[in-house]
Amino acid sequence: MKNKFQIFRNHNFRNMFLATFASEIGSVIGTTAFVFYLLKEFSEKPYLATIAELMIYLPILFVFFLIGVVADRFDRQKVAYHSDSISAVLSVFILIAVMVESIPLMLTLLFMRKMVQSFFSPAESAIIQGVLKKEEYLVATGLNQMVSSVMSLLGVGIGAVAYWTVGVEGAIMIDAISFFVSYLLVRSCNIPKQVRLPNGEHSLKDVQLKTILAEYKDGLIYIWNHSLLRLLVSGYLIFGVANAMFALIPIFYLKYKLSPLHYEQYAVVESVVIGSGLLIGSVLLTIISGKVRPIHLAIGGLLFAGTTTALVGFTDSLMMFFTLQFMTSFGIVSINMGIGGWLPSVVDPSFMGRVRGCISPIVMLSGSLALGIMSMAFPAFLSVESLYWILGGLFLFLSLVYLFTLPKHYREFLRKEKEQAMAS
Repeated sequence: MKNKFQIFRNHNFRNMFLATFASEIGSVIGTTAFVFYLLKEFSEKPYLATIAELMIYLPILFVFFLIGVVADRFDRQKVAYHSDSISAVLSVFILIAVMVESIPLMLTLLFMRKMVQSFFSPAESAIIQGVLKKEEYLVATGLNQMVSSVMSLLGVGIGAVAYWTVGVEGAIMIDAISFFVSYLLVRSCNIPKQVRLPNGEHSLKDVQLKTILAEYKDGLIYIWNHSLLRLLVSGYLIFGVANAMFALIPIFYLKYKLSPLHYEQYAVVESVVIGSGLLIGSVLLTIISGKVRPIHLAIGGLLFAGTTTALVGFTDSLMMFFTLQFMTSFGIVSINMGIGGWLPSVVDPSFMGRVRGCISPIVMLSGSLALGIMSMAFPAFLSVESLYWILGGLFLFLSLVYLFTLPKHYREFLRKEKEQAMAS
């Protein structure tokens, strides 16, 4: 285990890791408090909470063709820290909108902030790929999964506590401070020029709309012509649906089935349960990351998460609900490490930003469609139980697709890696 954490001796990785954590806090807490606010004040209109979640997913559809090109053509470090600084400023404006009690303005500013945040992830992923060795990618993915795990563990809880104690305003202030801390951490990194600017220096006047679209098209062609990468990226259609649905359906299940009177308190418990599972799973899988192949992590995780997710829809017990949520978290960690830890080894560094820029709209589009369908179909046409059955079925379907297609591509991937190692 000690050797696994030698990676933190890398100053750049350490600061980017902490910055990602701070940025995650800035992304989650205020939004969580806002969802609680809407559910409490407009409990007869659950679609408002769904619309708030849509403000997290829709923005990427307006800038998806930009974010990857920007990460590959401009200074990646500047892209990352300016994303944080602008998000911090927008958080302050959201706070003002809350004070004047304008929900449309809040939703608009939330939309704008998420659009700006969208530029952070491709730049951060490309930087991490550049400052680490290939054998460290899976460990880094496991550690970044821990960030998401802790965020799941603390995000809903802190958001709820902030809402109960200092209101939605206090939660949004936490957002603003977190983005500013992330900005300082990214700015303090000493990233080599070849990592920050792998394709040379470019100015804004050099990059016109025609150039941007051409660059984005190159990223799509790169993915399409790479059979293994194409298969991995296609899975993000389902991961986007899962991300969107998992943000709401546990709260819906508690509010509309298990505990209508105490769903807020149990939602905090649920976030602690699944966050604990994610964190424990991340630690365990990081320890054994060198002994388990990514393909096994991905397929096994999908099969396990699909089974436990579907079973949630059959339970009437709070204890069983929490148990199955805890078990599902292990599958999610395995999926994230299997796919996320594999991608940096598959993608050429000069295309990393554009690949991430292509993945983001897939996740956001599928997530937006899922939320849109939920807002129209739940509870009129879909029961809260069926939401879990649908999601579990999607996981199981993808596990079967990967089971029958990935092994052949994985063997080819290993063969090419071996040839490259011998050539060097």
